[in-house]
Amino acid sequence: MVCPGLSALYFIGNTSPFAKGLGNRVNSDFTLWYQFMRPILCFLLVLVTGCGSSTPLPDAGPGFSFVSSLKFTSGHGWPLQPMRVRLTARCDGPWEVGSLRIMQGEIPPGILFDGEEFSGSPRQGGNWLVQVRVVDPACNGAIYDDRDVWISFSIKGSNKRIF
Repeated sequence: MVCPGLSALYFIGNTSPFAKGLGNRVNSDFTLWYQFMRPILCFLLVLVTGCGSSTPLPDAGPGFSFVSSLKFTSGHGWPLQPMRVRLTARCDGPWEVGSLRIMQGEIPPGILFDGEEFSGSPRQGGNWLVQVRVVDPACNGAIYDDRDVWISFSIKGSNKRIF
């Protein structure tokens, strides 16, 4: 078993000032201890630091902050008041998406989804949770894996008007 960083242990064990002049008993005891402890120390070193490189996540790399920044603007509003909810992202250049698809959930009555944004005037108060799939998000020409983004619509109040 090769374990970088522990090869110095062998050198230290064989030239230890404690082992010199104390006879073969100390050296053989140390050798037994060393043979037993080296695999354990090597395992602990690998466990703590890891060996080799890990496989990057599909959205890791230069655009990781871009993909994780995909979100919608606030879905909070009032009944009968116009609102617009758009996808936003952080990218140090031009960004775009292939398409947006509603995967699950319902949008509030009075709000329309045109494939790019939610807009309209909600007709009633309540809470709605919608899952939208962002297909082929791209930042600076690099296309990333699809990402599911949740949007919460929270419409406060009722549509009744008191004059």
